[in-house]
Amino acid sequence: MPEIKLAIDCEKEELLKEFFEKKEKEKEKEGKIIPIEDSKKVENDKLTSYLRDQIKKLTRANHNLKKQIENNAQMEETRRKQLEDEKQALLKCEKVLKEELDRSRMVCDSLRVQLLFYLATTAPPPRIPIPTPPPPPPPTDRACRKRKHPGDSPPTSLAKRRRSPYRTL
Repeated sequence: MPEIKLAIDCEKEELLKEFFEKKEKEKEKEGKIIPIEDSKKVENDKLTSYLRDQIKKLTRANHNLKKQIENNAQMEETRRKQLEDEKQALLKCEKVLKEELDRSRMVCDSLRVQLLFYLATTAPPPRIPIPTPPPPPPPTDRACRKRKHPGDSPPTSLAKRRRSPYRTL
């Protein structure tokens, strides 16, 4: 708190200097002469009202900063709790997954042993495949047209043979 008071005192002095400098410049521009006693009273009233406004603004800003700091601390605490909860959940999941992996490895190993035992006791010896020659290439369309097979021609009917003028006896 003494730091804040010191800062406020320094700001007051600076504000007073600025205020008096502005007033002197305004008087020089206007060229008005105001009695010293009245001018000091007016300046003091204006200065006090200005300073009160500045103090109100600073106290509001200070209050807002305190609230913001409290909110940030609360948010930080909730984040820490969430991260800790997530970490615990991940550790549990990792443990469960490791157990499942170990179980599946054991099952796989036992199945492998059973399969090898089964193959060793019941399976016939492996066959050696005999290579077969490749089939001949199919004939092309041109070759098919030239060749005539005896069973391919249609049979002629007896009636056609009898009517034929070139029939042989």
